[in-house]
Amino acid sequence: MPVDVRPQLSLLCYLFLLLLSCGCAQLSDGVMFGQLGDDDDSAGDDDDSVGDDDDSAGDDDDSVGDDDDSVGDDDDVTSDCGLGWLLPSDEPVSFSAQVLPIFLDHCADCHTLKGLGKLYLTSQQAYEQLVGVPNLLNYQDLPRVQAGDPQGSYLIHKILDCGASDPLWGYFQAPMPPPLPDSVPLEPEEIAIIWSWVAQGAENN
Repeated sequence: MPVDVRPQLSLLCYLFLLLLSCGCAQLSDGVMFGQLGDDDDSAGDDDDSVGDDDDSAGDDDDSVGDDDDSVGDDDDVTSDCGLGWLLPSDEPVSFSAQVLPIFLDHCADCHTLKGLGKLYLTSQQAYEQLVGVPNLLNYQDLPRVQAGDPQGSYLIHKILDCGASDPLWGYFQAPMPPPLPDSVPLEPEEIAIIWSWVAQGAENN
């Protein structure tokens, strides 16, 4: 009598399908959890980059302190020459009417026909010989007259006669006019006129 094996085959098929479905579920779960773990690591990398930005911000703060050190260098230089008597004019100063007559009265003996120091202070030549012209013999870094800048004008250093040791107005030559028997010293008012003319722009007016 033949044996009916169909029940056994049905049971085997059922068991096979059950095992197959369990294996797929485990494989699927492993992939899913693995992906989630990678995402967490990448998030940590982003946190590290934030810290780098904070370090660069600190570098910027250091550079601010350097700028502060450069302030105030010029304030340390002071003059020993008292110039409280010097009263610059509030009114426009005329070169032809006020400055040139002072040169002719006090400087003509040496700086007209003689041209000492290669400087001619005649009525025709005085302005062109002074403004913007380098000093030809000494102190070539100072022009004879720097328009608008008394301290940068060699002429002002000469007529103030503050002495060689003064850090702002000193020089190593004789003052002008020189202390000679025939020389007539400049009056404080005359020095103020020349100073004011230079400070106002040393115009040929």
